[in-house]
Amino acid sequence: MENTLENKAKFLGSHLGCEIEYPQIENEKKTQRATLVSVGYDEIVTAYKRRKKGASGDILSWKDNGSHKTDAINAKLLLTPLSAITDEDLDFLGWDISEIKDIEKEAYISGYETDYLRSKSYLLPYNGLSPEELIARGWAKLKTD
Repeated sequence: MENTLENKAKFLGSHLGCEIEYPQIENEKKTQRATLVSVGYDEIVTAYKRRKKGASGDILSWKDNGSHKTDAINAKLLLTPLSAITDEDLDFLGWDISEIKDIEKEAYISGYETDYLRSKSYLLPYNGLSPEELIARGWAKLKTD
């Protein structure tokens, strides 16, 4: 899979509802964390809770269009390594912890299992790319809370 913005958008789009990190619009040396709400080939939409006035969010553009910065390019999903799967998630899937190493190496898992794990913000192989390759491309980052 080529390292293109279109392919990154597809990867991000498969993780709606997950946490994303990107440079703050006001100060690019700081980062903002938010929930990924929508992804398109033009922009990314995020939402986050503000301290005072409820929810807010940002529209991140893939290219500078005059009103939005290009911070979608530097946005990364914050994901948990599969090796840190919870006992609750193992039980739900009916898995044994010994199976995790094989799954991390891109062993086949069903679409249902993949959807469940992505909804829980786990980092999985994607279209032939290993978790390490996704991190190296800047598409994902391990969640450290």
